[in-house]
Order: sequence, then structure tokens, then C-alpha cells
Amino acid sequence: MSHNFKVPAATSGTTYYVSKAGHDSNDGLAPDRPKRTVANYGTTGDTVIIGSGYYKVGNLSASPITFIADGKVILDFDSSGTSLALNASASYTDFEIRNAFLGTSTASRTFTRCLLLNCTGGTGSISNGRGNSFSNCVILGGNVGTTANFISRFISCIIASGAVINIANGASSNPLINCYVEAGCQVNVGTVTVSQITNNNIQGIVRISS
Repeated sequence: MSHNFKVPAATSGTTYYVSKAGHDSNDGLAPDRPKRTVANYGTTGDTVIIGSGYYKVGNLSASPITFIADGKVILDFDSSGTSLALNASASYTDFEIRNAFLGTSTASRTFTRCLLLNCTGGTGSISNGRGNSFSNCVILGGNVGTTANFISRFISCIIASGAVINIANGASSNPLINCYVEAGCQVNVGTVTVSQITNNNIQGIVRISS
């Protein structure tokens, strides 16, 4: 049975469709001709709409494109114990993302209404995962963001299950806004003043770099 896509096609660029009921021989350019594998489709300004289901995913390092979940979509980047990367300057909306390595380039990744489970900002280090922005996300476990010169912003997020997040001022202010940080979690703060961490409920540890 084919997936009944509810997310409308993008108003600009090309829209590609992926479904568990699809086939990779399809062109993916219409809801009734979806691809089956989540991969690097399209180019700058294009959109990939993914139907509900569980997908094992490889590296996504294409040009800046938009990924949107249509239903409950789980993207699992773990393959034989090796975390794979979201290296593109792309946006991800309404996904559950597992075991992803958020890249080491200066690409800007935007996550909206996503659940991120055991993701890292660069081999567990606080020096990578550059340019990530998280809005209305739930982050469970893992070590995401950076205290380096590239901004990582967390807006209206829940940080739980021992997660470590890393923030720095970079090119803009207020990198941690309206977030809840559960006890047992940690916020590592780089070049940012405490006054820029606004309207948060932080039950965990805050470590400020000297």
C-alpha cells in the first residue's frame, strides 16, 4: 500500500518523495512514484518529503536542501556501529534522528521539532558539530553543539537523559533560550556571557570555559 502523503509539495524548487512502499527505480517526483531509500536527492533549494517508517540512513552531504517528515519517521544513522553524518547545510523537520554525527564542517544544519537520540556534534567532542540550530527539539543523550567559533543555538528545547550540549556566542547572541535542562545533563559554555542564557530552567550542570 502506498503512503498517503499529507505534507504539500514545496512552492519552489523540486520536491522528491520517499516511502517504505516506494522503489528506487522511481523518479521520486510525485507522491505515487516515491523512492524507497533516504539519500541525497536534488540540489540547492529542493525538498525531500519522507513517509512514515524506520529508515537506515547513510551520509547526507548534499547541497542545501530541506528534509520533512510526513508522519512518524525514524532516521537511524548507525551502520555497523559507525555513526554517519548529516554534513549538508540542510534543514530537518519533525524527525526522530538516531545516532547521527552532526558533522565537522561549517555547514549550517537546522532542526525543528525533532527528537535527537544519542547524536554527537563530532566524535563526542565539543569542538565540532558546527553551525547547528535546534528549535522545539528534544535531545536525549549524546553530545551536541560546539563551544568553538561557530554558533550552536538551542531554542525551546528539552535536554534530557544525560545529554551534553555545547554553546558559544559565535556570530549571534542568546544561544540558549527557553530550554529545560534535566538534572544529570550538562551545558558547556564557551565565549558567551551568562546574561545571554535567557529564560531557561537548568537543573543540570553548567560549565563555563575560562
